[in-house]
Amino acid sequence: MPRSLAPALMLLFLILPASGCTSHAYWQRQKDAIEALQKTRRPIPPLAGYRDFPGVVHVHSLLSHDSRGTMDEIIEGAKQAGLSFVVMTDHHNPRVYTQGFEGWFDNILVIRGSEIIKGCAGRTGDTCNSLLILGLKNYLDPAALTMPQIIARVKRQGGLAFVAHPNGFTDWDSQGIDGMEIYDILDDAVDHRWRFPKYFLDIEYSFRSYPEEVFSSILDRPTEALRRWDALTQQRRWAGLAGNDAHQNIRLLGRRIDSYGLSFRFVRTHVLAEGLNETELLRALASGHAYVAFDTFSDATGFAFWAGDPAFKGMQGDEIRLTTGLRLTVQSPVAGRIELIRNGTVIRQAETAQWTVPVEEAGVYRVQISLTIEGSLRPWIFSNPIYIRGDLPSSQGEREGEAPSGFAGGGGDVSPYNK
Repeated sequence: MPRSLAPALMLLFLILPASGCTSHAYWQRQKDAIEALQKTRRPIPPLAGYRDFPGVVHVHSLLSHDSRGTMDEIIEGAKQAGLSFVVMTDHHNPRVYTQGFEGWFDNILVIRGSEIIKGCAGRTGDTCNSLLILGLKNYLDPAALTMPQIIARVKRQGGLAFVAHPNGFTDWDSQGIDGMEIYDILDDAVDHRWRFPKYFLDIEYSFRSYPEEVFSSILDRPTEALRRWDALTQQRRWAGLAGNDAHQNIRLLGRRIDSYGLSFRFVRTHVLAEGLNETELLRALASGHAYVAFDTFSDATGFAFWAGDPAFKGMQGDEIRLTTGLRLTVQSPVAGRIELIRNGTVIRQAETAQWTVPVEEAGVYRVQISLTIEGSLRPWIFSNPIYIRGDLPSSQGEREGEAPSGFAGGGGDVSPYNK
């Protein structure tokens, strides 16, 4: 055998075992396990004065060069996924600001935004700087601008800037960034290219019968993005959200494998706000009053993470002062493995649906919940952090003995939930 063939044959022998299509029996077990899990779900009332609005951020349409999606298709997908809102982020061009979709469509709020990409000629890659721009009213030409200059101009218009595709982003020191995608569907789909042969065969043989289960097989815990996020939140408040990066532009073997409905059901950004309008929604996203959930496993609506002593002091995204008797509480509609993370390190965990733990030191606290499905632990919920400061003046956080407007609070053991 020629030496030149040896590496190729070795690679072939490595790929073939991994690339065999998964059996229908396996996918049916996955489907049955998820349905059984969903039957254990119990409704949880929202925090008093606030509602849980599930939606998606980072969506492309025919106004982008790489999508032909129409507003009717996007709204139909949003209805299939039970969304309250859709944040459009077509690739930045003047048409977005003259023809971009926004407003109310069949009780779904659509907010216009755009995606600005610098450094890779409009293609996502290892060195691209990609920003999701929300709340911009007028087009700005980014061609001759640096990333810090772009962000500064966005801020002058009162807009928000979120990092997309964080693994390829480099301008982390730019002032004015509001937050980042802690998960992006495209990034997850392409991060292990050795899996492509298996994906191909699963799409060929199983996708028609098990579309959600096959689609969900791309899911990995976004370890690198979370590591970056945890480091950033120790410097200042950084909001986290999910990037659906929905284009509805991939067909394989005659099958549409990235329909809006499928992408929107897979992962959603839940926003906690008093009402559903553009101002409230953008304020909540920027404040980190939101969490990311892979609702394909179970609807996470009602999840809550807050601090109290026991009167309510603040929820995810809030900055509060460390006080005697302060406790963190998690409530989940489905029991799972809850991990409490402080400054990027898991410090406690429990298998439960409701959990309260004391806070003994300042730090940046967030929680993540995983569900056991057919013996495998799958990521489900990622909260935004609660920032507990040891030296935060009362005037900058909650007013001592008084809950924030809209929440039950004050003295005594007061539940933060609607009655």
